Amino acid sequence: MKEKSTILLSRGFTMMEILFVIVILGILASIAVPRLVANKQDAQISQLKSQITTIREGIRDYANQQRLAKKSEKKDIYPEQLEEGEIKNRPNLFEYVISTPIKSNGVGWLPNNAIAKTQGWSDQTDYGTRYLYSLGNGKVDEVITMDYCSPTTTKRTDRCNDDNIGDFICVTGCNKIEEKPHP
Repeated sequence: MKEKSTILLSRGFTMMEILFVIVILGILASIAVPRLVANKQDAQISQLKSQITTIREGIRDYANQQRLAKKSEKKDIYPEQLEEGEIKNRPNLFEYVISTPIKSNGVGWLPNNAIAKTQGWSDQTDYGTRYLYSLGNGKVDEVITMDYCSPTTTKRTDRCNDDNIGDFICVTGCNKIEEKPHP
């Protein structure tokens, strides 16, 4: 009789074995989770850099098409804005210069003291040529600000002038995308 009960008891794990496995799983999780989070942000930044390159190429293509249409003045070859519609609440961004517009995420224009918790491009700005991209982690320094220097904004901003009409420039958060901020 004693042999049967000893055999039944020896089939399970001891408390020490279970605790040992839990500790090992905790150590592995503490190593893996930060790497996964970093890889996700690296992927977001890589996608953002690709989108910025596409937007800049689209602006150049638009200008080249206008040159071919015999428009001669610099202010006439660049679009005044990069998408159709109101200055605020634009669902599709950059539709004038890229074939597949980028969807806005509905975060909207962020006041100076606001923190974006949703990742993606903003759909609202003070004027139609400023764009915000939030990495979505709720930190102010994780918001990247881009300005499009259109022919109509060169007189309203200190960053845009007659020399950089048509440029899509980084204003803040530029170190995240490995660009120098425009002075």
